[in-house]
Amino acid sequence: MSRAVPLLCSLWLASACAAASVPQAWIDQAREAHLAADAGSVDALERLVGLVDTPPPESIAPADARIVVQDACFRLAHLSLGEGDATKAETWADRGLSEGRQDDLFTANLLVARGAAREALENAAGAAEDYVDALRINAHLLELALAEGSP
Repeated sequence: MSRAVPLLCSLWLASACAAASVPQAWIDQAREAHLAADAGSVDALERLVGLVDTPPPESIAPADARIVVQDACFRLAHLSLGEGDATKAETWADRGLSEGRQDDLFTANLLVARGAAREALENAAGAAEDYVDALRINAHLLELALAEGSP
């Protein structure tokens, strides 16, 4: 996954929620955490964990909060896999999925990350289940995108 996707998520959230008077601090925290991770900052993990541990403002829609938290958990799982810590990656993916599962990119990303963690942990059946679920979501999203483009 491109490193730009988490940043796009936080930028999307900022623009989508601007009209709703969402406290800017939480949105800025999300954007800055992802920018720190993009830059390889030593405090990126701490910033992402802080974002996940900070309750979203009450004025933010639960669906939007889910997206931001899931995106940060995916990033943490991805970084953990990069460090060779599959157990921690699985934990972060589980944490993100505990926010709720939808047929969207954020759930699919977490399933792929958890599948990779389970694969590294030699849980082939669990990994296969996660990959199949992610593929199902991605196929659904592709069908929706193609339907929008048809006359």
